[in-house]
Amino acid sequence: MVSNSSISPKSVLSIYTGSFSYNRIHGVRTLDPNGERELNDSTVHCIASMTKLLTSIAVLQQVERGLIGLDSDVSPLLHEYKDAKIIEGFNENGPILKDISNKITLKQTHTIPNRHLLTHTSGMAYNEMNPLLLEWSKRNEIRIGGSPKGDIDADWNLPLLFDPGTGWIYGTGLDWAGRVVERLNGNIRLENYMKENIFDRMGMASTTFRLENRPDLQSRLVGLSERNPETRTVFHRPGTWLPIGTKHDLGGAGLFSTPEDYIKVLASILRNDGNLLQQQTVDEIFTPQLHGSDVVMLNKIIHLDGAEGLRTLIPKGTKVNWGLGGVIISGDLPTGRKAGTMPWGGLPNLKWFCDRKTGLAGCAFMQIVPSGDKTAIDLYAEFEKDIYEKFKASKGGKL
Repeated sequence: MVSNSSISPKSVLSIYTGSFSYNRIHGVRTLDPNGERELNDSTVHCIASMTKLLTSIAVLQQVERGLIGLDSDVSPLLHEYKDAKIIEGFNENGPILKDISNKITLKQTHTIPNRHLLTHTSGMAYNEMNPLLLEWSKRNEIRIGGSPKGDIDADWNLPLLFDPGTGWIYGTGLDWAGRVVERLNGNIRLENYMKENIFDRMGMASTTFRLENRPDLQSRLVGLSERNPETRTVFHRPGTWLPIGTKHDLGGAGLFSTPEDYIKVLASILRNDGNLLQQQTVDEIFTPQLHGSDVVMLNKIIHLDGAEGLRTLIPKGTKVNWGLGGVIISGDLPTGRKAGTMPWGGLPNLKWFCDRKTGLAGCAFMQIVPSGDKTAIDLYAEFEKDIYEKFKASKGGKL
């Protein structure tokens, strides 16, 4: 079915502060003519990279428990990267690889500190984001963008692009960080760990990696839509962005959730209430972690043409850094965001932000591809502008 609607199914937009709330719903649940049409804040979405924030929280819980340090070498836990190599190119004999040496933490050769997994400074990258990894994947018959099986070992065991701590590239570090959590807890599934330590604690009954085991959530699943780049029409795309029933619980992209559930995590972080993490740990999440060539590379990549999906309304030229959960903006923005705000999102045009200075946190749930769809971004910009204006009015015209 093809729709002339500008974006449909559209979105559920939620906001939270201590005394102010906002909820706005657009569109229908699916363009499938045989599907349920009603959309609300309890409909289930594939949240893709919005998973990363929860995996970061899970890792930081391990740090608080003394099971690992932020700058610990993770190779004893991730034997897959014990002898990690950097790919530099190809010649007639095959790939040109070299050993790694961590230059920032002064660790011994062949180490990837835990902190690098959370900040995308490990050198791990998605294969579709780099020509060397594209060629590597082609030669090794690795599917571009990951396989439908969601197999970390088969899909993401790739060479690094640079020495850990010397650059920035968006990648698979949080998938491997999820595996660190699993191995620190007796090799349980990340699903089981998060259920006990995040979902149940926060009352998130509609969040899971294992949608195949939750028919109650499948019945509330939002349909995926795709925009034709030439005609600009939107049509129903069968299936979900991430296939249901992956082999592994993907800490970088594997969760299904609802706006009603996800806003609870953002609210807890905004309030710094201690329900998920200690107050000083939450402060560390919002502390810039990059200080050298890594921050230079981050600012170069995030402002590239075609990176609109990464920028999340950050104007070109705005300096950014990276925390332990998302990007950090360096200055106030026209939408109302204050310096220090952390936004991020997920590939099917999902967005979230946490502005601790203003006291606002919000999320926009959409299920439309490709990432960076202009109409989706415009809708999100409208939402964010509207919410800041309404919040300002509720405060007597002051922020």
